[in-house]
Amino acid sequence: MDADMSDASIRLKAIQSQVQLAVQALNIANNAPSLLMQLFQQATRSAERQIRTVSSSVISLRQ
Repeated sequence: MDADMSDASIRLKAIQSQVQLAVQALNIANNAPSLLMQLFQQATRSAERQIRTVSSSVISLRQ
């Protein structure tokens, strides 16, 4: 009887761990699109700054 309870307890803990991992995986997956969007926005802002810098350098060279 004790061995059955021990096995059941071990299985329960394994299932609980699997559920926790699944919840964490879902949270990561749900946050991934917004994180990617933030990265793209940062890259876009950085590229825009670089373009402005290069443009102003070209304009000053022409003058």
